[in-house]
Amino acid sequence: MKQYRNIPHRILIVFLSLSLFGSPAHAQGSRKYEHVLIEVPQPYDRIISAITSQGGRVTHQFSYVNGIAADIPVDALDAIRTLIGGAAMSKDINVPAPGSIGSNGSRSVNGSQIGPVVTAKSKSKRIIAPSDLQEFASSHPDAYLLNNAGIGIDKLHAKGFTGEGTIVAVIDSGYRPGFTYLDADQSLIGGMDFVGDGLGFSNAANDGHGTFVAGLISGNGTFLPGEALQQALSSYAPGVLDQATGELTLLGTAPSAKIYAVRVFGVDAAIGAPLSVILEAIQHVIDLRRDYDKSHGARGMKIDVCNLSLGVSTLYAGRDILDRSVDALLKAGIIPVVSAGNTGPSSLTIASPGSSISALTVGGITRAANDRILAELIFGPGTGGLYHPSSGTQTSWFSSRGPNADGRLDPDVVVSAQGNFAQGYCPDQIPDACDYDLSIASGTSFSTPIVAGIAAVLREAFPNASATQIRNSIIETAQKSQIDDGSLDIDRGNDVPGAGRMLQAHRPPAAPPAHRRCSSSCRSAAPRCCRHRYTRRRSPLRTGWRL
Repeated sequence: MKQYRNIPHRILIVFLSLSLFGSPAHAQGSRKYEHVLIEVPQPYDRIISAITSQGGRVTHQFSYVNGIAADIPVDALDAIRTLIGGAAMSKDINVPAPGSIGSNGSRSVNGSQIGPVVTAKSKSKRIIAPSDLQEFASSHPDAYLLNNAGIGIDKLHAKGFTGEGTIVAVIDSGYRPGFTYLDADQSLIGGMDFVGDGLGFSNAANDGHGTFVAGLISGNGTFLPGEALQQALSSYAPGVLDQATGELTLLGTAPSAKIYAVRVFGVDAAIGAPLSVILEAIQHVIDLRRDYDKSHGARGMKIDVCNLSLGVSTLYAGRDILDRSVDALLKAGIIPVVSAGNTGPSSLTIASPGSSISALTVGGITRAANDRILAELIFGPGTGGLYHPSSGTQTSWFSSRGPNADGRLDPDVVVSAQGNFAQGYCPDQIPDACDYDLSIASGTSFSTPIVAGIAAVLREAFPNASATQIRNSIIETAQKSQIDDGSLDIDRGNDVPGAGRMLQAHRPPAAPPAHRRCSSSCRSAAPRCCRHRYTRRRSPLRTGWRL
């Protein structure tokens, strides 16, 4: 397994992480220091000299966005502001570590998981051989009715497109080995650790969020469910069980794709990660792709998709430094798939970098079968139908909504976010609590990788299409017919086979997107007007808008 190491950067990040996890300002000797981000045009020589002259130090220089991270003495902040002139200075905030949404109505707060992640007793049986995936998808379409219902990915698998030859970078909490659904030898191609606590990107002690995310992309496994799960599946999704053996087969949307695990969140999910670390991780992913392209494959890595199941609130949608770093991902040829966030159902709740102009922003829907199965496992037999009496598909109550602060509507697409199945995400993050069983968890963190896998499969199927074309084709072909709860444009959409048809017909838009907006008079009245009135911005870069 190939591992990429950057020792100088890791040393800096160790110092940076330790310096931030205490009080806002930290002491070095007799002076207190603040860690800040300064958005300033390149080259950085003048600003570095100014910071150094005041006793500060630059900890990182970003290449693909204009900005630096620095430790600056608190008593020198005013002087530095004067020296840098119009450059923007802000605190290097912590990005919360993502958590799971509990079916009892609780949500993740400041990165701490509140509410259950359900572990369902299951015996791992086997994986489906890569050579058998196409035939399996053709003969077992009902096996896709849990995580992947309604998206049509089985049709692409049945055509032989399973993500072979593609790499998805997962910027998250690293990898937790030992789970057959996401076998390290099969899926993990390498990784990088930016936490610096000695665990590395692959360790059984790592937080399991990133492993669960990776499994929804590249998972492959057949399980014999325990009695409770068997009963719940038989009641609410009988088609997913093999009629002869009673086994449950789960596949990620790109079971043949490789995972590159970039660890930015440590074991303590309440700590989160400094924004500068997230930016450095994104830069690392871009560097790998750029090195690959420049060397024609001799160096670096051909990363095709980047999954970002993380976010932080913003009032500068599309323009803050995190959003612009996602723009740089797409510009480098990497499809950025980003969670919308879990702060719905209110409007104006899309998290950054989901608010990026270039992001493929993913919200969540709740399907009756998944919600009923999850409730049955929590509250006991016979409760699933009572808990979720409607048979329709709904926008998940927790899924963040648009519009963005600049009037653009989001999310771009929605897929299953309630009661998704994978492995590695244990109750209270205690590894022994998993016992290598199946875990069931909820949140837009777990809808995002489903779409990341879709993007990887389309990348394989249409190798001559650009990252922007694949991203835009997924958005352009989205449809609302599957959701029957009255959700409107700021809430939802998806249809994967439609994206494939558009790419096959050579009609995908190849320019940066021009998004729908509320009309100005309506926008001044109330954000909710966007549910009923919007205008389409005309531009030579127009790419159309979601349904």
